[in-house]
Amino acid sequence: MWLFTKSGFVSLAQHPQEPEMLLVQTRTEAEMASIVQVLDKIAGQAHQVGRVSDVACPFVVTAKKSVAAQMLAQLVEGIDYTKLIRSVHFDFGSSPEFLLWMTAGGLQIARVNPE
Repeated sequence: MWLFTKSGFVSLAQHPQEPEMLLVQTRTEAEMASIVQVLDKIAGQAHQVGRVSDVACPFVVTAKKSVAAQMLAQLVEGIDYTKLIRSVHFDFGSSPEFLLWMTAGGLQIARVNPE
């Protein structure tokens, strides 16, 4: 599941070995810090952030599905804007390989070949 939040881009996926867990990934360390702060508060314990190379979202943390669900609920409850694209700055890193735009169909993202 991909989410565009006020904190940035978040990816959620099933943990490959643990059915009750999700892999929560972000593109930047700052995005992960915002997510981990919420996860830690809900779980009452610290989540350890790891780093994966050669992927779009290199910062990763493992979280219980129930904790991630509560995190999502808090993100929804925190919506205070009418148009997300006007309320947040997305940082896709130092490389200008991505475009983000709003269309009639919703928020779109594309990787651009710089050549």
